[in-house]
Amino acid sequence: MAVRAANREHGYGSQLIDLLIQKYKRKMIAAETDQEAVGFYRKYGFQIKSLGEKYTGVEQFHCVYYV
Repeated sequence: MAVRAANREHGYGSQLIDLLIQKYKRKMIAAETDQEAVGFYRKYGFQIKSLGEKYTGVEQFHCVYYV
């Protein structure tokens, strides 16, 4: 999932996750992201676990949300 930088901070990412939960009746959502977006997932309520540097100089995170 991605939201264009110019459109961030308007709730679009949260709306996409809400739609995913409602439309597909998921009990769990998982995502992998980098430092740039991990704050969004943390704010939404995802559990965050560092995966370390999967790519040189870029820490990756595993984000899980239980409905």
